[in-house]
Amino acid sequence: MELDLECVASFLVLCEEEHFARAAARLHLTPPALSKRLQRLEHQIGARLLNRGPTGTTALTAAGWQFAEQAVAAMDQAHRAQVTACAAARTPIRAVVRIGVPSVINTQPAAQALTRPIQALRERIPGVEIQCIGVPYGRTLDCLLHHMVDILWSPADIKHPALDFRGLSL
Repeated sequence: MELDLECVASFLVLCEEEHFARAAARLHLTPPALSKRLQRLEHQIGARLLNRGPTGTTALTAAGWQFAEQAVAAMDQAHRAQVTACAAARTPIRAVVRIGVPSVINTQPAAQALTRPIQALRERIPGVEIQCIGVPYGRTLDCLLHHMVDILWSPADIKHPALDFRGLSL
């Protein structure tokens, strides 16, 4: 079952106002437009939610009472989901790039030798965190293939069909 949240929100306003014209005015709609939304919602649910009075007043049916109770919680949850997603969209992505350095090479001097390439990487990916990680010299290929590191800095050429090798001039 697919529900139109705009229809649900309109229904909840109608529940509060208990009158089509007042609810429509609050929603900046005409009463016929609000009526169409309610009909669409009732069709989606498969039940009549309101009894309409001759002067535009409304009364909830048993199904309407049950739906309204659950709909308030659902709309609150939908609002929290929207707020959470918007906050996540505004938070910059924090990428981590792990550079493997064979352990026979001291990682501190290697990191110093990689200053220019690391700076270039930071310019291409703002906010990136660079980690220099010592990897056992005999396991450099395994570290790459098993995603323990993202990039390997090595004085030797490494050939493997699953890897892209690029020489780096320092």
